[in-house]
Amino acid sequence: MQNLNGKRVVITGGSQGLGLAMVEALAACGANVTAISRDRAKLAAAEQAGAAVIAGDATDARYELGRPRRGARRAHPHAGARLRSSRSTS
Repeated sequence: MQNLNGKRVVITGGSQGLGLAMVEALAACGANVTAISRDRAKLAAAEQAGAAVIAGDATDARYELGRPRRGARRAHPHAGARLRSSRSTS
């Protein structure tokens, strides 16, 4: 792998499986890795690999199965909005 010194990487699900493998590989290449997982105890392996760790849920709590939750529009006026293309349709 290439030298990643000075690069910053955030990996969700970084406490086990493929996420942990990415943490280990990227940290070994010199990247500044931050691993996020919901279970703090499981982040120990990522921390041992040299990653900074955050215990928490990285999902957007306003959405569930692709639909805005009730009240999401009040929390954020563009929640669930569709963006218009800036290209001309002529």
